[in-house]
Amino acid sequence: EILLVKLQPGRWTDPIVCELTNAQLDFAKYQALSYVWGSPRATRSIRLDGPTYPVTSNLESELRHQRERFGDELVLWVDALCINQEDVEERTQQVQLMGLMYDKCTEGIVYLGD
Repeated sequence: EILLVKLQPGRWTDPIVCELTNAQLDFAKYQALSYVWGSPRATRSIRLDGPTYPVTSNLESELRHQRERFGDELVLWVDALCINQEDVEERTQQVQLMGLMYDKCTEGIVYLGD
């Protein structure tokens, strides 16, 4: 089982709103996002399952670009959101699955920044 992010539709200037959802890796339909993290001090806020959540400026920008590109709700796998970065055990386990995450996605998206 994996976590995926549902990126809600919106206009360019609207806040980024996402929901986490559980899925079975073998049956999930999602796009895997790979991006340059950038400076961990350069953050912006998104809404993740309700409350605001800090993410790197590059991730917020890429989510904004993907939302504009697709328009509808988008299901993504994003390491910074789908893996609990504070839980070393979970992070270690999930990093071992990253090859599968990219292998099973419907599309891989690479973002190098604005």
